[in-house]
Amino acid sequence: MSVMFLSHHLKKYRQTKRAPPNHITGRPPKGQAGVGCAKTRETLRPNGLVMPKDSEGFSPTGRAAILLHALFFVMLLVVRLYLSLLMTKRGLLTMADLNYPSDLKYAKSDEWVRIEGDIATIGISDYAQDALNDIVYAELIAEVGGDLSASGAIASIESVKAASEVYSPIGGTVLEVNQAIVDAPELLNRDPYGRGWMVKVKLDGAPDLSALMDSAAYADYNSGR
Repeated sequence: MSVMFLSHHLKKYRQTKRAPPNHITGRPPKGQAGVGCAKTRETLRPNGLVMPKDSEGFSPTGRAAILLHALFFVMLLVVRLYLSLLMTKRGLLTMADLNYPSDLKYAKSDEWVRIEGDIATIGISDYAQDALNDIVYAELIAEVGGDLSASGAIASIESVKAASEVYSPIGGTVLEVNQAIVDAPELLNRDPYGRGWMVKVKLDGAPDLSALMDSAAYADYNSGR
């Protein structure tokens, strides 16, 4: 019995020693490390499968990862270039689309005046709100019944970019202030010539408009700024 047992295991050992490397893993059979195995440029994946390398030492997975990183970098550059061009184009279109109604007069400090009889309505121009960007705060300085001189402060506004004082281009007595812009400062951006008006003034007489510009002159003035 002992002889048969030893003979069986010796035969099994000789067969195992002559066995070729596994054709899937590239590994020699268990207990036969290095026996009968040719050197190959291969590495093993975690699941034991062969991951061959090319002549430069890169596996297909490694080379694919490098190509993907390079492609991502190129795409990032293209996106940044596109956004830069889009922002530039948007800026040019915004300048072209700014609105300057012809029935108003404009100051170089970017206030507008609409005169209807002896009543003047004052606000900020489309150029001013666009330059300020999103307006988030407005405070009315002028008070109803108060006297307002030319170049007197009527409001203070703040945006995400800057803070600014608003001045009256003409003098008179304050009749009305627009509390709506205090509650909703965004009206100054959305509708600067309508719901975004600031102050209404009763004129003391014929106003001096010599320092103010019409819409064409104001547009020309802004194009050079």
